[in-house]
Amino acid sequence: MSRAVYVYRPKHPLADQWGFVDTRDLGDDGVREESHVPVVGDAHYDGLRATDGTPIDTKQRHREYMRRNGLALADDFKDEWAKAKRERESPRKDAARRETVARAWYEHVEKGKPRRKP
Repeated sequence: MSRAVYVYRPKHPLADQWGFVDTRDLGDDGVREESHVPVVGDAHYDGLRATDGTPIDTKQRHREYMRRNGLALADDFKDEWAKAKRERESPRKDAARRETVARAWYEHVEKGKPRRKP
């Protein structure tokens, strides 16, 4: 079973509407020129291993490993990070934060001063 790897060859007769050709249809002998560099595929998984030595050389094995070990990718949290940013920047939260900081500063400064006798 070979993987689908596509190369950008816009003038090739087998090219799709975007100019990509499946290398399995080309019958290449493995010699690649600069114009034959794969641009789409799962080749980045080839030979990949986790830090504990577990092979994660396919997308499915990688997902299973991540799920089994309770791990996640940063991309899985992009919506949550955007939501947290909106909450941090909300004016109501800023007002409460300013008040808390001002109160803490006031108490620190006032409690640290020696009392003057009248």
